[in-house]
Amino acid sequence: MSIFFSILFLMSFGNTSEVPFTQSKKNTLRAKISTTLEGNTLHITAMATNTTANNQNIVYVLLVEKNKNKGGNRSNNSQRGSAMIESYKTKKLSTTVINTTSKDIINISLRIYGKGSELLSEDTVTIPQ
Repeated sequence: MSIFFSILFLMSFGNTSEVPFTQSKKNTLRAKISTTLEGNTLHITAMATNTTANNQNIVYVLLVEKNKNKGGNRSNNSQRGSAMIESYKTKKLSTTVINTTSKDIINISLRIYGKGSELLSEDTVTIPQ
């Protein structure tokens, strides 16, 4: 009987290199795009929220693509930067303003990377939805 319990113990707990309750790195930080339309002006704000007890150094990329008149000319805006996000805090990373009409399609993407260019979080918004 003792051999049975030894084998059962090793099968259950023998591989200690795997920690069964680790939190995914993608849950450590949240990317958020906020938009406000005032007349024909679209205000875009990129933010990051650190949901851990540790400060995090990140790199972010905010991409804004505007397609004029549903298939006409296209314009792109890309903003990149780095920041340190304090534990349990939200930080504004970038803001931009563009002119728009009701016929424009605007795609906005915020990607946040950690060490080694690992994608930690992403948010996308399309206007109109």
